[in-house]
Amino acid sequence: MSGWKIPLITPEVDDQDARAVYDVVLAGDVAVGREQEHFERIVTDITGAKFGVSLSSGTAALHLALLALDVGPGDEVIVPDLTYIASANPVRYVGAAPVLVDIKPDDGNVDVDILNDFIEERVRRNYILPKAIIAVHVLGEPCDMEKLLAISKNYGIPIIEDAAQSFGATYGAGKLAYKATGSIGKFGVLSFSGNNIVTTGGGGMLLTNDGALASKVRHLSTQGKLANNNFDHNVVGYNYRLSNIAATLGIVQAKKLSAFIKAKRLIYYRYRENLELISNIRMIAINPINNGSCWLSTAVFQDKKTRIKVEASLRSNGIECSTLWTPIHKQAPYIEAPFVGAGVSVDLAERSLSLPSSTSLRESEQKEVIDTIISTLVHI
Repeated sequence: MSGWKIPLITPEVDDQDARAVYDVVLAGDVAVGREQEHFERIVTDITGAKFGVSLSSGTAALHLALLALDVGPGDEVIVPDLTYIASANPVRYVGAAPVLVDIKPDDGNVDVDILNDFIEERVRRNYILPKAIIAVHVLGEPCDMEKLLAISKNYGIPIIEDAAQSFGATYGAGKLAYKATGSIGKFGVLSFSGNNIVTTGGGGMLLTNDGALASKVRHLSTQGKLANNNFDHNVVGYNYRLSNIAATLGIVQAKKLSAFIKAKRLIYYRYRENLELISNIRMIAINPINNGSCWLSTAVFQDKKTRIKVEASLRSNGIECSTLWTPIHKQAPYIEAPFVGAGVSVDLAERSLSLPSSTSLRESEQKEVIDTIISTLVHI
């Protein structure tokens, strides 16, 4: 249980979820069962991807995606600089090196123009190109996949979509209209950790439209065991399979996805309508053309000093909040990694504060958050 009067983000799990898990436990289908395949079908139906492989985490999904694309030592992989560090770590798991690319100041997603210029410069200098691009849909807002797909096509670089925060988000116009995040690149990665829109307590899924790649990933995720009744293995595999208990919870949760996203978007717009009346404060942008998940509503203040004061005020009133992630190129494991950009990621991270965004957040609770922020700003 959270110790906060108003927590930042908590899963919405009810009696229906509990009964489903209780029933499958009593049936003895704890580790393996038909619910795993059922969960995969529900998720692929939602996203439009042809294949889904349920896994123990989104990080495991990223790891297997890189392995399936034969990314390894000596290769480079593009990763946005402002994202959770788990988007970069699997690149190191396979022995490759991340190239960290700056972000746009409005929505925090990767700056595709900077990325394109970087790749064009590599081509001019006849340097080796990155082996893959990890495209993160930050805070649930779809990134510019049209431009990224053009880069992918022009230079033969596959895209892995990190849709951990954007399950259920779709594009609303252009060539990608009605397509879901995670279904567009060579692979899509979903996460069902405790703070994501749909939770299995911990878990993930790898999406793809390539049947051969799906089979390869599934084989790797089950210790590389051959399809016979003997303990024969033909590759070094991993214990990355999602448990049947987790899949059972995922089935019930996924059926509520539309309602969850509706609640998230309503929360975001309430914050925006109230807080953007104040000068020098804005919400991290969403593109009204698209249908983002609004996973975590995040305010941007005029400077770091103001953000710190608002953060302290919220916390002293029992309201949980959180800064954005420290940009990856500032993190100890990646301090020597190449960074391409001007430091927009650092500036946005210093001035931003994520606000309570649980799907169960009551309007009266949100009003308390808003009133506390306004009161703090008035007295600065």
